[in-house]
Amino acid sequence: MSSKGKESANEIPYELPWVEKYRPKTLDEIVGNSETIERLKVIARDGNCPHIIISGLPGIGKTTSIHCLAHQLLGDAYKEGVLELNASDERGIDVVRNKIKAFAQKKVTLPPGRHKIVILDEADSMTAGAQQALRRTMEIYSNTTRFALACNMSNKIIEPIQSRCAILRYAKLRDQEILKRLLEICEMEKVQYNDDGLTALIFTSEGDMRQAINNLQSTQSGFGFVSGDNVFKVCDQPHPILVQAMLRSCLKGDVNSAMEKLTELWDQGYSAVDIVVTIFRVVKTFDELPEYTKLEYIKEIGFTHMRVLEGVVGHHIILRLILAFDRASQAFSMADQSNATPSATPSWAAGLPEPLSAPEGITAETLAEFIKTGSKTSGKDYVVVDVRRTDFENYAIPGAINLPAQSFYPTRTGVVSVLSNIPLVIFHCQSCGSLTSRGRTVAAYYQDVLNEKGITTSKALYLEGGIKGWIEKYKDDGSLAIKL
Repeated sequence: MSSKGKESANEIPYELPWVEKYRPKTLDEIVGNSETIERLKVIARDGNCPHIIISGLPGIGKTTSIHCLAHQLLGDAYKEGVLELNASDERGIDVVRNKIKAFAQKKVTLPPGRHKIVILDEADSMTAGAQQALRRTMEIYSNTTRFALACNMSNKIIEPIQSRCAILRYAKLRDQEILKRLLEICEMEKVQYNDDGLTALIFTSEGDMRQAINNLQSTQSGFGFVSGDNVFKVCDQPHPILVQAMLRSCLKGDVNSAMEKLTELWDQGYSAVDIVVTIFRVVKTFDELPEYTKLEYIKEIGFTHMRVLEGVVGHHIILRLILAFDRASQAFSMADQSNATPSATPSWAAGLPEPLSAPEGITAETLAEFIKTGSKTSGKDYVVVDVRRTDFENYAIPGAINLPAQSFYPTRTGVVSVLSNIPLVIFHCQSCGSLTSRGRTVAAYYQDVLNEKGITTSKALYLEGGIKGWIEKYKDDGSLAIKL
């Protein structure tokens, strides 16, 4: 029984990951960065290899290029003449002094005029002490050994090492280059696919060939067919088709429809970062957006991304993005109709009804205590809403979202549907001094909708003194006033 079991186990085929199976063996097979690869071919032909730093994004062929160069320089002596260390190895100062130094001193039979090669992958993660020790080693053993460093950011390599090396910078791979390679692999592996599947692979890879090939193999293994939906299931990213539909709704001014699509993404469990990053990647290539609107959208995405990275991760921060999109679309539409450059509305409340409510104020000291002591959590127990004309001007309150007053009234129902579970919604403008100020008026509109719908789980307040009073008190306290 045991012998049969061994035989059956031996018959089981173990398939290599495609990223390894189809890894280029020569410089001619490497995809993209053709000008830089030509320089490496000249080095391989002449045989006089300098110290090299190759920098660029992950998955674009840095390490593979170095290996191909080493193979072509050393031939059969590759195993004896190459030492490779990557981020998984210990690469402190002791390794430089002992392991690398011992390899540099070792006598190896190589082709005439060739040198031993030390490959340091992800060299930007080496400690500063190790890099300092390495620079002297590079000088002492330069007659017999060459160093090839691969890194994501060359500025993390100390200047003395950079000055000893030829620096080659790799650019992100183009979509056509990734597509060509994917088609070759699909043909050799007899993968069934459609055009949407290949487009999705290119979209999710973002110029990373390794990511594209891994996603291709994962989709093929999991579903047996590479389609757009299957790729996004494997990659677990928000579907760009849904994001495009949301953008079209924003362009038409249909905020409620856009919010429904955004809520659908949120309910699927995607984080605020996932959604914001996907929206950016769709917007920058979305041809239906006029150029001015696209630039405004990208600006709004940048502000939202900044807020998310600061820790504001609730549904309301994404809502703010939709309302900002709608405002930008309306501004472009108005400017287009008048054949003029978009500008701020002179009287933002013109034609709007008078609010019925008169919200209470909250002092700056009370709000500061919320933030300082953590007695209430932003996004859960309270949220600060900046309704000034422009986005977060000189200073912002930590965790605040921006919903400009001029676009608030048409979208007030949608705002309430998202914020109604937050007990305190605190609005502020520049000073909130008069009854007709933006902060107090918008707070009143919000409270009107709460009263109309009988919602008692939320309450509108305005910040006494507005952002102007807040800055006068707390501009020197970085935990209470964020300088932009």
